[in-house]
Amino acid sequence: MTRFGHLDCFVANTGFWDFGVTAEDLPGDERFDTAFDQLFALNVKALLAGAKAAIPHLRETRGSIVMTASNASLHPGGGGPLYTAAKHAVVGLVRQLAYEVAPEIRVNAVAPGGMLTALAPPPALAHAAASIADLPMDELISIVSPLGFLPRPEDYAGWYVALASASDALTITGTVIECDGGESVRGRAFSEYARTVAGDPRAERSP
Repeated sequence: MTRFGHLDCFVANTGFWDFGVTAEDLPGDERFDTAFDQLFALNVKALLAGAKAAIPHLRETRGSIVMTASNASLHPGGGGPLYTAAKHAVVGLVRQLAYEVAPEIRVNAVAPGGMLTALAPPPALAHAAASIADLPMDELISIVSPLGFLPRPEDYAGWYVALASASDALTITGTVIECDGGESVRGRAFSEYARTVAGDPRAERSP
């Protein structure tokens, strides 16, 4: 606001990943509450707080909000129950906000698939891998994505630009753009392989 004098689009793009930790394997002590609070605070609460702060300014410009969802916001297997539930909550947040702030503001989301980023676990779910980039993502994506390549973060940028456009996305609100390389076409392969690369012994005994 200080630099440009107005706000046209708020992009909500932050979060933790739970590395696919299953409900059975979540810690049963106080770390359960801590992990839940840490993940939901960043993946859901922070997005709502940012949107709340942006809404008055976006009403003035008839701007838009674009949130980062995930393939896990639409399908199981892109994470464990904490991550998947939080990303489903993002979809609910997008739809509710789109309902509340129309017609002045459009609210949409981008649901990408896997990529190399600094996406890390919440501190209460410390993992041997510091971030998702430490996993063999090239091999994983070659198995789960029909398009067969590992996207870069910038490969998704066009969707954010399009949804932010007052002309190109004039008719879109409350929508989630699924752009995960077609991972959902492969179904269960994603969750099973994700467990394997995360070192989950449960993958070995899955039917």
